[in-house]
Amino acid sequence: MRAVLKAFPTLTEAQIACGALRAAGFDADVLDEFVGRVLSVDLIGGFRLVVPEDQARRARALLDEIAG
Repeated sequence: MRAVLKAFPTLTEAQIACGALRAAGFDADVLDEFVGRVLSVDLIGGFRLVVPEDQARRARALLDEIAG
């Protein structure tokens, strides 16, 4: 299973966070990337950043650290 870490309002923000996690060795992906280009982001709730459940706690900690 995959855990949703956060939903971002823009694709760019989601991709930056995903890249940071991947660079740190996480198996991160952005969901809704293509749907969000067709539909309003408000309808889909943002671009969801996901990782495997067993990586979620450490990935959230890294995102929190990056966000400061």
